[in-house]
Amino acid sequence: MKRHSIILIMITLAVLAGYCLVAVQTETGPAMGIEIDLASPASIVWPCEVDYVGDQGEKGLRIPPNIGRGWRDEAGGSATYHFFIPNDDQYTIWIYCNWHDECTNAVYARIDDMGKTIIGNDPVYNQWHWVRGFSVRLKKGTHTLILANHSDHVEFQKAVLVNSKLTGPEDSQVTFSDLFYDGFDGCDEGNFSSWKIVKGHWQVMDPMLQTCMAQNALKGISEEEAMIVLSGDSWSDYSLDLEVKTEQVELPGAGFGICFGVQDQENYYMLSFTPQEKTNKTEASVIRYTSGDSVLIQSFEIPWPGQEWRRLHIRAGSQGLEFQLDDNPVLTSQLYHDTPVTGGIGLYLKGNTVAYFDNIHVRRIEHVEEGVIHE
Repeated sequence: MKRHSIILIMITLAVLAGYCLVAVQTETGPAMGIEIDLASPASIVWPCEVDYVGDQGEKGLRIPPNIGRGWRDEAGGSATYHFFIPNDDQYTIWIYCNWHDECTNAVYARIDDMGKTIIGNDPVYNQWHWVRGFSVRLKKGTHTLILANHSDHVEFQKAVLVNSKLTGPEDSQVTFSDLFYDGFDGCDEGNFSSWKIVKGHWQVMDPMLQTCMAQNALKGISEEEAMIVLSGDSWSDYSLDLEVKTEQVELPGAGFGICFGVQDQENYYMLSFTPQEKTNKTEASVIRYTSGDSVLIQSFEIPWPGQEWRRLHIRAGSQGLEFQLDDNPVLTSQLYHDTPVTGGIGLYLKGNTVAYFDNIHVRRIEHVEEGVIHE
């Protein structure tokens, strides 16, 4: 997020029941923020509690350490807040939080009667920071936010809902603004519950045996095919970074793929990798799947030593696909004409294959032109 390119004029419009409305003027036009004071819940259930949490004595919401983790059904606890939406719009929720380690870095959030969603699992510890949550379309009127116990030993000061994809809270010194991150390191198996297993076997490597600071990874096992997807209906113009290592690839024909623009399990793009026999090279292919039918867009050959961690960067922007292996640009491909790629991401294995995936980042592509950020 380019903070220097955003003109932030905060105008307090109202202070009602623990929240206030603020107008945020940006280079791309006005944005509206609804700030919720998390020290003023309408109701609260222990072990959630209001206490002094900030470095300067600020009050906020906290769940004490060693009190029981909600994701393991060891303890409940919740805090309820009411807020007013002045206009029908799409809003993104941000939370000002403090995590202590990989085992204590998430909270459940729910708006109205929608399903609860994990916010957090980001790798920023022992410092106050803003973390981007989910986006939701809300109608004008009064709504309810419920924060519930996912991890103990966490603290929160504020939540803000902003009707802009790029603009975040104005007072952020540290901001974790990925659309999605999963490092699979937490005791809660990262955001693994957000993924949908389509086929094959997927697991976080030894999640219950690892201590808090262990480096877990997502392990996929395929005998014929394996696939796991993460929905992102509102995602477009984004980049995808991840690390991958193949442990077993039975040639010929086995390999793996990275999916993007995923609408469902039959409609998506894939960058696939098929190692070649008796070489350290891999055939990479860009494929579009529509209703299960595949169209090969482009193929090329790259070096790929076996059983080593490699860093992949895929930029699925409005101008086409850019792919990098480690720090080396590999491919630019025109995928489409007037329609940008939208949708979630996925991981795919074919043949007799075992592979590991880690540190998955999905980030919005920010278009900078003469100092102005465009959504």
